[in-house]
Amino acid sequence: MSNRGLAWSRLCCGVARSRCRVAATVVALVIGVGPAPGQSVGLVTSTKVPYTATVFVPCAADGEGEWVDLTGFQRVVRRSVPDSRGGLHVTVAFHAMGVSGVGQTTGDRYQATGGSEHVFNASDAGAAEFTTINTFFVIGRGRGADFLTHQLIHVTFGPDSLQVVNLDRVWVECR
Repeated sequence: MSNRGLAWSRLCCGVARSRCRVAATVVALVIGVGPAPGQSVGLVTSTKVPYTATVFVPCAADGEGEWVDLTGFQRVVRRSVPDSRGGLHVTVAFHAMGVSGVGQTTGDRYQATGGSEHVFNASDAGAAEFTTINTFFVIGRGRGADFLTHQLIHVTFGPDSLQVVNLDRVWVECR
């Protein structure tokens, strides 16, 4: 098994190796993992995908809050790079493009901007970390109608697949 396979198998937390290899292969295909370790070429893809969501904006409707139906697009950029030591580094970023919506209660119009980035790093020794940063603005008309949310999640696994760090912070603000 390659070093990259060893790193993935240690992340499966006791799952049979054959199942783990299958799961690792599926995950690798979904997130766009590129060449085998030792090759210096990484893989970068960029796609535009439709975006639809309904979000609650607590600042809207004079502080009463309302649900806002959002539509638009997201730019999805996937990047994967194996390193010379058998590690794997994967980043997937989502960026809002032309996302807007209408409040279900007031009919007010909103613009949304922001995005998220998900980073996965694994070493050939089996240690790994995963970080997600999500910043999203829903901007309404008038004073106090803007909503900001920011989320940070960070999880680190040691070589024995035991979780050693878990950080989850969320900030929410009305402006």
